[in-house]
Amino acid sequence: MSNPKSQDTIYEQRCALAVALARMTLAAGGSAGVEWKEDGEWPVLYIDTEAGQISYHISDDDQWMLADLPDYDKGWDGKYTGRTGSWCLKLSKDPVARQIDGFDELDRMAQNKLSPMSYKRWQIEARKLGADRDVADAAVLAILEGYARRWI
Repeated sequence: MSNPKSQDTIYEQRCALAVALARMTLAAGGSAGVEWKEDGEWPVLYIDTEAGQISYHISDDDQWMLADLPDYDKGWDGKYTGRTGSWCLKLSKDPVARQIDGFDELDRMAQNKLSPMSYKRWQIEARKLGADRDVADAAVLAILEGYARRWI
């Protein structure tokens, strides 16, 4: 089993979150995609948000996660918006998120919308995310809100 604190694991988790955000952005009608590089350079995942463009270089080991994402042809905007997590705080609440007032509301929605077995799995995942000190509370809520989009 890999070390959950290793640099490779952390980068893989970051990549998975970035790809999840890109897929949610595309599902909501936004713009995101991959700029494939030549000469052995890592591809770049771009996501256009209200806070600006964020971008992530994706390692060779994690490129499988980019399957089915569209090409991105706008290029880099020259800003470093994605370097810190502060861009998350600049995003306004979208119509789905406005229906959700924190974790308690998400839990009520999950209990009402999911089968008992699925709800139990959701609770386990929510507890694991909430207990991970490396995942900010805002990120936990964003991930769980992503699940909730399927229920609204």
